[in-house]
Amino acid sequence: MATDDDVVYIPGTLIWRIGAHIIDFVVLLVLFVVMWILIGNLVSVVWVPYINTTIVLVYAVALETVRGQTLGKQALRLRVHNQDGIYPTPGQALRRNIYFALALLPGFIGGLIALAVIGWIAASILVNIDDRQGINDRFANQTFVTRRVRS
Repeated sequence: MATDDDVVYIPGTLIWRIGAHIIDFVVLLVLFVVMWILIGNLVSVVWVPYINTTIVLVYAVALETVRGQTLGKQALRLRVHNQDGIYPTPGQALRRNIYFALALLPGFIGGLIALAVIGWIAASILVNIDDRQGINDRFANQTFVTRRVRS
């Protein structure tokens, strides 16, 4: 059985982060489908993007603040922490994930801006070899995503 001495944390690479986002997407998709089946007739279609974005942000911020990881990150042994090694504050977690709200900008320009920022985040993770910090992690006042592995 592995002890705490056998576990180390290494920077979370882009592929592991993408995997975690895919798992989180599936979890949230199931939640959205169930929610819209239950209350879909009560809400105007105009509000759907705002409600969905709010749910995504609450999911990410709450889980990263309380547990240091979303369900996708947990499945892939990733965690988010600040430079002191503790879970991010709610403000840090919100700044890490605020790019989800960019898609709410009017017209399809919001989607284009969101895609550009996601590309910028991915490129910054690839280029930043030492700690794999994305620009969203730097914007959040030095948060890090690390992966638990056995030494």
